[in-house]
Amino acid sequence: MQPSCISISNNMNLKDILENLKERGFRITKSRKFILNQLFNAQKPLSPFDLLNNIGKEENFYPNKTTIYRELNFLEKQKIIKEIHLETEKEKRYEIENETHHHHVVCRGCDKIEDVEIGNELEKKILGKVKNFASLDHSLEFYGMCNSCR
Repeated sequence: MQPSCISISNNMNLKDILENLKERGFRITKSRKFILNQLFNAQKPLSPFDLLNNIGKEENFYPNKTTIYRELNFLEKQKIIKEIHLETEKEKRYEIENETHHHHVVCRGCDKIEDVEIGNELEKKILGKVKNFASLDHSLEFYGMCNSCR
């Protein structure tokens, strides 16, 4: 029996993920491949708006907005991508799910977003004080000004 979702490791690339999806009987649509390619090559989490803006750059490829949202939902259910909520934005962002847990720093001046890794010591310290609570997931973002905007 095949697993219901892909376990992404740090060394997996786009080809590995597409191959895994195909092996499990999922079609490799142009939209799916486009979204994964964009997210793999992005320097920051992308919004559906970002993806839609990049569509015209692909040759003969014009999916509609509904298709993009449907594909994002599918990829998230497969645990290939994860949703990121930023306080400064109404629209969700997405990035490739991987084994390296990280958080984000966001510049309030230019909206630059960078990954930052914080050891799990902070989580242990906070949750160690709360009894009868099991953490399933969490999100932590830092907002400030980058060197260019200060």
